[in-house]
Amino acid sequence: MRNFKILNKQESFLKIYKDDPLFRAIFDDSPDAIFLLNSADFTIIDCNKKALSLFQAQHKNDLISFEVFSLYDVKPVEFSKNQFIETINKGQEYSHELAFKTIRGNVFWGRINVKPIETESGKIIVFRARRVVDYLKTAEMMSTLVKHTSKVSGLEYFSAITGLLSKAFDARFCLVARLDEPGSMKASTLHCWANGTNRENFSFSLEGSSSLNVLKGYTTFYPRNLKEMFPDDELVTILGADSFMGAPIFNDEGEVTGMIILMDDHPMEEIPNSRYVLSLLASRAGTELSRIDSVDHMQQKIDELIEADHRKDKFLQLITHDLKNPFSNIMGFSDILREKIQELDKGKITQLVNAIDASVRNSYGLLENLSDWSKMQRSKIKPVITKFDLYEAVKDAHDLYYHVAENKDIQLITYVYPETFIRADRNMMHSVLQNLISNALKYTAAGGQVVIDAMVLEDKIDITVQDTGVGIPQQDIEILLKEEINISRMGTGNEPGTGLGLSLCRDMIKMNHGSLAIESREGQGTTVTITLPGCPADE
Repeated sequence: MRNFKILNKQESFLKIYKDDPLFRAIFDDSPDAIFLLNSADFTIIDCNKKALSLFQAQHKNDLISFEVFSLYDVKPVEFSKNQFIETINKGQEYSHELAFKTIRGNVFWGRINVKPIETESGKIIVFRARRVVDYLKTAEMMSTLVKHTSKVSGLEYFSAITGLLSKAFDARFCLVARLDEPGSMKASTLHCWANGTNRENFSFSLEGSSSLNVLKGYTTFYPRNLKEMFPDDELVTILGADSFMGAPIFNDEGEVTGMIILMDDHPMEEIPNSRYVLSLLASRAGTELSRIDSVDHMQQKIDELIEADHRKDKFLQLITHDLKNPFSNIMGFSDILREKIQELDKGKITQLVNAIDASVRNSYGLLENLSDWSKMQRSKIKPVITKFDLYEAVKDAHDLYYHVAENKDIQLITYVYPETFIRADRNMMHSVLQNLISNALKYTAAGGQVVIDAMVLEDKIDITVQDTGVGIPQQDIEILLKEEINISRMGTGNEPGTGLGLSLCRDMIKMNHGSLAIESREGQGTTVTITLPGCPADE
């Protein structure tokens, strides 16, 4: 029995034309690479000599049976592939520019022209490709762009290229946009050229936009019908655009941080090497964006140093001023004791010694604050969280300031009892309690009262220092809780202060995962509340 094979329609078509000498001559000797594609799955079923040469293949078998999209430099994004297939299935011709990759891995820029042909034997797809080497036009465009942008940098570069690209590509809109942060779906323009003039910068959403493929790192071109394809595109709505070309801007880590976008309110014609040119400029834009970031970062550091220097000067002024008073008191009382000790009775001597003691403790508190502030500025102070008895810390602070309270005729009362355990940095809590008690005594007049209390709940502990002092104006409370160094106020007994104590308390409490709040009424007193995470009794 004779073996035979039933030919399908496409094979019949190929057989007819392979037997046609004229077709074979045109097919094989064409200056374009020609592929014949299976209309069902777009695989290559034949190719000519130029196709072998252009894609660096030694034999047709190196290319036949492969999907034509495998010749692209990168896998085509879903939209591009769908546009290709939909256009061909409608029986229409399809043209496009893109980067190809040979089977040896070399990349070149090319233009394709794809045409479906209906025959009696069925439909065949003719895929023509040629290398785009329009050196004259590309060189002229690049020369113009380089000439006008070589001496500018940063934001001036973006200003220059938007106008030049708009003219070169005959597009009404050109913008350079930056993502709010890598991976963000919000962007803001760094410069926008619209209708022949600069437009004010604006922000826009990238959700459902024509820029999504650019975000993935692809240089993208949509020649028409943007409104139909991307009805939710905010940028299309803002500009009323119908066509789009965009290239991603990468940072040093390879992340997309921005994009160059060309748009027009009419269909856009893709000129030779346009994506290549746009990609080159986007690469330079990435460098300029990094330069801007570096300058901004440097300026931020300079501003921080200036501010730190300002804080240092302010602090030294306060320290110099506030240390004079207690030392003047110490020297004055010492002079009296030295010169008149034989004439003074025991009560007067005790009074002078207590005054000297109060001034010394006040000066010591100022110096301790200075030391703590300096350590925190240099990030040298770190919390060591342990479980300890709050009663002991309160008792230490009470004992330290008992004579100060007695000397000012102020009742210093504590309602914190033994075995009131908390988890915090012991040294920081000592410093916080001392500062708060010192402040309360400083701004409370004779006959007043300062009360230290604690309330233990399941998940937190509230520690309060309440006084019957002069109080704080409501508008000043917010400033006290925000400023790093506050203007010091003289106490009711003319005691000085650095304006550092409350800031130190706030920062130390924060480092112990707690919070600090102030309630005050002028002329009635102030309550400072520290809230810390609770410490289970059985821990």
